[in-house]
Amino acid sequence: MAKLLTFASFQDFLLHNQEHMEAHFYAYFHVFKLLPRLRSKEAGVFNAYNIVDEEGHQIIALHVTGSYYLFSFGWTAPMMDLLAAQVEVGKCKPNFQFLGQRDLILELLQKHECQWQIFKERLVYQCEEVQGQREIPSAQVENGSLEDVHALTEMTLAFDVDEYPDKPSRDEDKAFGQVMYGIENNGLFVVKSQGRVCCVLQVIETDDFNKPLLGSLYTLPEHRNKGYASLLLRTVTRGLLQHRSDVCGLLSDINNPASNKAFVNVGYHPVYHWVNVIIN
Repeated sequence: MAKLLTFASFQDFLLHNQEHMEAHFYAYFHVFKLLPRLRSKEAGVFNAYNIVDEEGHQIIALHVTGSYYLFSFGWTAPMMDLLAAQVEVGKCKPNFQFLGQRDLILELLQKHECQWQIFKERLVYQCEEVQGQREIPSAQVENGSLEDVHALTEMTLAFDVDEYPDKPSRDEDKAFGQVMYGIENNGLFVVKSQGRVCCVLQVIETDDFNKPLLGSLYTLPEHRNKGYASLLLRTVTRGLLQHRSDVCGLLSDINNPASNKAFVNVGYHPVYHWVNVIIN
């Protein structure tokens, strides 16, 4: 039997789900990223609830301004029916977003007559131990430096074009700001060959959680298939696991099989299938 759990406040919702979400931090990364916006009132909460059954399955649902976050590691048909009764998809305005567990969201949307498209589909990975140890004599892993700011800014803009081809990329000032933040906080790493930056990777901090997320991994087209991305990912991940955290995570575009293969070879394993769907 499916049961709806409601809460007197959003804080009660968080307290009820905190242990579970922290145990699966990277699956819920986008919720943790959302929390500062909710605290600052940049976005509001319309509804927050759980759907559970007697066998321990649960769906965690969070409706905020412009978006619905839906998560689960397993659900039943009665739970889906109860969820469909709660989510009024037909009343969603164009560009409203659903984010979270891929199969859960697609099953929900298929129950309703509406037009939608997948904006981004990702595999969520985490790593507790690095695999392999391939060195490339002609390449060195270094911290990003001020002397390479221009090249790194251009690579950040190019990453945006590759990652979000249908979305306007950030402007040069924002890309420059991201690069400077990474350099100043020792969170930007590069591979150099013959003195030139070939590949870049940024460590994304997770505020109060000691669980780094790796992102913005980009290799210049002329330097691909040389092992630079794997070298950089392996070196940075190993350093983080040795000195800062017992786990590292990353989010991967599911439509990039070469990158996904490289992540697995380094020691990352998928823990969640995530999607961002937009209502037309």
